[in-house]
Amino acid sequence: MVKSGITARCVSSPFAQSRLSVAIGLPGRLACGNLNFFTGRPCVGRYFALVPSVVVSVPQELVMSLAKKNTEFLLLIAAQFELAALSDRLGFAAETLLDIDERVLAFFMSWASVYSKLTEIDGETWVDMPHILRGEALRYVVNCSSAALERSMTSLKKKGLVVSEADRFRVKLEILKPVHQWLRSAEEASALPRPEEISRLFTGS
Repeated sequence: MVKSGITARCVSSPFAQSRLSVAIGLPGRLACGNLNFFTGRPCVGRYFALVPSVVVSVPQELVMSLAKKNTEFLLLIAAQFELAALSDRLGFAAETLLDIDERVLAFFMSWASVYSKLTEIDGETWVDMPHILRGEALRYVVNCSSAALERSMTSLKKKGLVVSEADRFRVKLEILKPVHQWLRSAEEASALPRPEEISRLFTGS
C-alpha cells in the first residue's frame, strides 16, 4: 500500500516503451498485487514509483490467511482490488475515446475529486487543489508527447482556464463539465452512480 508519494502501474516494462502510459496509486491505495492475488497467474505489467514514495509491503501469504479468517477483511481488500481495476478501466477509456486536451481535463477532474475544494473568485467557481503532477510524470498519465502536453497546458493557461502557482493549482469548474458528462454517459448503471452535479465530486463543496 502507498503510504506517501505516488506510484505507477503500466503494461509491459517502462523501459521498453517509447511513450509510456500509466495508471497511478495515491496514498492509502494499493501500489500493486491486485490483479493476481487469488490466481497467482503472471501479469503483463510493471509497478514503480512515479515520484519519491514510501510503500508498505505485506506478504501475500499473510494477507490471504487473514482474508480466510475474516470475511470483513476479505471484503475490504476485494473492494480495494476492484477500485484499482475500475481506475484502470477509466484510464483505458479516456486514452481510447478522448483527445489529448480532454484527457488532460479528465486527469484534473480525477485528481481534484480526491484533493480539491471549491472556491469562488470574482463570481466564478474554481476547483482548487495541491499542485498536480508535472512534466514527464503528467505526460505518462495523459499518454502523449512532451510537445502535445505543453501545447495543451499553454492553451489552457492563456485562456485563463487554469492557474498554476507555487504549490497550488486551480481549474475553472466550467471546463470540467463536458468530461464529467462524457463519463456519466459512458458508465453503466450502478448502485453508486456519478453525481449529476459535478460540484458534488469535490471535497469542501
